[in-house]
Amino acid sequence: MTPQYDPEREKLHQMLHRTVDRRMLMRGTAAALGAGALARFLAACGGGEEETGGGGDSSGGDSGGAAQTPAASGSPAAGAGKPGGTLRVAIIGEPPAFDPTFTTATITQNTTAHVFETLWAQDNQFSPQPMLLESADIQEEGKVFVLNLRQGVKFHNGEEMKADDVIASLERYAKLSGRGKTLFARVEGLDKIDDYTVRLAFNAPTGIAPVFLQMPDAIIIPKSIADAAPDGEMGEFIGTGPFMLKERLPDRYISLVRFEDYAKRDEPPNNFAGGKTAYFDEIRFIPVSEQAVRSDGLITDEFDFAEDLSKDNFEALEAEPSVELQITLPYYFYGAHFNKSEESIMSNRDLRMALLTAIDMEPVARAGFGDERFWRLGPEISAPESAWYTDAGKQYYDLKDPDKAREMLQAAGYDGTPIRWIATKEYSYNYNMGLVMKDQMEKAGAVIDFQVMDWATLVSQRSQKDAWDIFITGHPSYNHPILQVFLPETWPGWWVNSRKDELMTAIIEETDPAKQLEYIAELQELWWSEACMIKVCEGATLRGYRTRLKGYNNPTDWNFFNAWFEE
Repeated sequence: MTPQYDPEREKLHQMLHRTVDRRMLMRGTAAALGAGALARFLAACGGGEEETGGGGDSSGGDSGGAAQTPAASGSPAAGAGKPGGTLRVAIIGEPPAFDPTFTTATITQNTTAHVFETLWAQDNQFSPQPMLLESADIQEEGKVFVLNLRQGVKFHNGEEMKADDVIASLERYAKLSGRGKTLFARVEGLDKIDDYTVRLAFNAPTGIAPVFLQMPDAIIIPKSIADAAPDGEMGEFIGTGPFMLKERLPDRYISLVRFEDYAKRDEPPNNFAGGKTAYFDEIRFIPVSEQAVRSDGLITDEFDFAEDLSKDNFEALEAEPSVELQITLPYYFYGAHFNKSEESIMSNRDLRMALLTAIDMEPVARAGFGDERFWRLGPEISAPESAWYTDAGKQYYDLKDPDKAREMLQAAGYDGTPIRWIATKEYSYNYNMGLVMKDQMEKAGAVIDFQVMDWATLVSQRSQKDAWDIFITGHPSYNHPILQVFLPETWPGWWVNSRKDELMTAIIEETDPAKQLEYIAELQELWWSEACMIKVCEGATLRGYRTRLKGYNNPTDWNFFNAWFEE
């Protein structure tokens, strides 16, 4: 169904995070953050003036973990912390790459957010704010962006960032990133005016461009590095961020150290935007695949911060006086993607719809996230609190009819061929949901070959169009839907549809929020009607950190600039 536009929905009611102490477990906080970020931005663009994003699928990125919701209030004032110390962060596993343009994995985006920066950066209202830009002059009703770069910004190799670096980085983004390909299909010119000025020209109004260019895959790196890796992962990891890479030992740790020549912005800290201060001498990201080990290490002071803790460990963690817990409100949605390329059995839409029909969403969500504090059901791509929410396609959601699914499998010509489901235990909620979905599909008559591997191997296998049929991952639900990585052909098996492409173009060009919402609703309806994936639920994450860690206030894609140790 196409929703009626309500002017009040221009208010983007974005859920703030829930920070848990021993008395506030059941208490959440919500806040209205003013007019809808996108509507506000597009209106400004229409007047010739000068937003957000996991990524992931991160991340749009791939991951199950983090993506982007509003940051908590209380950003540290300048000089609030004392420099020093090594922050030990337990992460869910080894990042498949250290290049956020090359992979959409949220774990990559989270770790590299300390090293790399983008032209714009998201604030706590999902709006893009200048980061490596001094300003942007938007001309010809959104067809031309004159990018005025900050001067004096240094890369970690000591070179100053200039126009040639920006152009080479954006050209690489256009080749490697699904979002980059979507945006640059509209680009008709990317030219250097002088060392600190770049002209970006589109073939049609594209006021939404900053929404793309503040995403983690649109990083700015030295031209020499971008030119050396136009089609794959970069060989050197040099950015402009407050930390720089010191050492990367796969499956042991990633070590970042303070970049002493970091060009800090003057504005107050504001999520990924504003001023960033590197208080820690070192941040050490330590891959720890087992939730129990991450929890125990937090209690025993082996780690200062740990992501994705088991809900089953909540009481033990709660009882530890030196540990603070954080429950993020649902900001990522999770589900099983089908390989829709011709090389996969799941290219058969009728077969996909049969498997979708078999799924009972509630036990799947409960298997992944525990009790109702940690998940919610719904057919939406964008969260109900967002300005882009629609329930279009709800007639295809949560059908939980295995008998009907069995009939549909037979009608689709399914002959019992094993369906290859690639999975990883590193994202335990994805793994647990997958087991329940596997059981439900098998009860309807499907044969599921459930292949378990590490996340890096899964990402590699997923890039081969003939090597998988189903995998489960998460996507940010507070981002604008146009940013979802499964809409462009980011990976083999992603969705190919001419009407989808038309709707994406219409959404990018439309400045009327009411009309844009109509296009979004049609896009979501089409997505469900083709059974592109089995979207299950939005899920929350349990994190923990030692009480001496101060200034940490990002409930989504965690970052640690502007955080410090209390003496």
